[in-house]
Amino acid sequence: GSQLIIRNGNSLECLESLISETNAKAVFWNRRYEPSVIAQDAHIKQSLKNKGTRAQSFNSSLLAEPWEIQNKSGKPFQVFTPFWKHHRNNIPFTNPLPTPPKNSFTKNTKLHSIALKSLNLLPSRQWESGFWDRFTPGETGATHALQQFLKDGIISQYEESRNRPDLPYTSRLSAHLHFGEISPRQIVSEIQCTGINDTRGATVFLSEIGWREFAYHLIYHFPHTTENSLKAKFEISHGNPTPGT
Repeated sequence: GSQLIIRNGNSLECLESLISETNAKAVFWNRRYEPSVIAQDAHIKQSLKNKGTRAQSFNSSLLAEPWEIQNKSGKPFQVFTPFWKHHRNNIPFTNPLPTPPKNSFTKNTKLHSIALKSLNLLPSRQWESGFWDRFTPGETGATHALQQFLKDGIISQYEESRNRPDLPYTSRLSAHLHFGEISPRQIVSEIQCTGINDTRGATVFLSEIGWREFAYHLIYHFPHTTENSLKAKFEISHGNPTPGT
């Protein structure tokens, strides 16, 4: 029920303008984990707090925060299998919150917003024309893709057929997850509700969700992995692997 405001420019400056125009007392957003983005969001959060605005971020894209998972030595994991085993056995799963009631707090406020088309997000060459028959962006498209994956029995073929791009045996949820149109918590909850979470197909699929969690775990604890290998011995020097690789 709220108005969608689109502006481009310096993030902090745009937010400060909106705060001034709406007399907002708080700013909330979904947490991000890439090193450069963490620095940006931390700067925005502190700047807003310094000016008396409540600023708070929340986890919306992961089953658990990267800092909640540690090995027996109290350090981050570097290998997937023990990471995922610890995750499944020690991190309690919480169901997603229900859809909140509609909020029209900007309904009667005339706020400037640039036109979506002015961002020129679509490619100039329409190479994507056949794309829309197979993929529907947005929360509705994400929910539909998940239901098709679960109800049509596709997940039962997932283990054996997921590496065949010519077959319709993948979830097609990757882009939806990336853009926050569905959360892994929603996916796991739906799988549990169907009662198939202990089947082989579901187990393998959930481990792929685990790999996504592990990727965030690594990039958070080891920010150098945005440009370099996790372990130095895997780096290539002057075109040749380092000794011992």
